[in-house]
Amino acid sequence: MATQTLRQLRQIASELGVTLYSRKTKEELLEAISARQEDSDLPIESLMRDEPPMAAPVQRSDAETRVVFLPRD
Repeated sequence: MATQTLRQLRQIASELGVTLYSRKTKEELLEAISARQEDSDLPIESLMRDEPPMAAPVQRSDAETRVVFLPRD
């Protein structure tokens, strides 16, 4: 996994739910991914090959989201 680029490691960290992954160095990402992998059931090999995880797919609704900007004081 040390041969992965920083961008690839950030993508894996994102998929594993590592917080603040964009601020971490490569070494910190490797440690965080390893620690998270021990707690997760996702195979790290599938994340490195850009395969979808074996977990159930997330259902998203087609509901419209509205953003409201409020004035500042």
